[in-house]
Amino acid sequence: MFFERTTQIQNPTGPELPESGSCLFFSAPQVIVEIEELPRHSARTQCPFCHQYITTEVTTKAGSAVYIVCLISILFCCIAGCCVIPFCLDRCKDVVHKCPKCRSHIITCKKL
Repeated sequence: MFFERTTQIQNPTGPELPESGSCLFFSAPQVIVEIEELPRHSARTQCPFCHQYITTEVTTKAGSAVYIVCLISILFCCIAGCCVIPFCLDRCKDVVHKCPKCRSHIITCKKL
């Protein structure tokens, strides 16, 4: 579930706005409350362990998708070590979210 908060700032007769008293609206960064909905990149959430609002640290690790692609490339087209290419691509790997404050593991987003 996503929450969005807007902040209202009064602009005192600035030349960039046609009317005096006009308002500018800035949206606050979105905080992802459901841990299972975290994307494959760093995001703002509340740590379930230290209960602080944080931006997650993201690392990648080889998961089942990497090994499956490696096995398929060995069986069909292993030319000059191309079977190790999935180990170099972050798109094939699993993403691990960690809290930067308490260093606890929040969730792993698996590719498969």
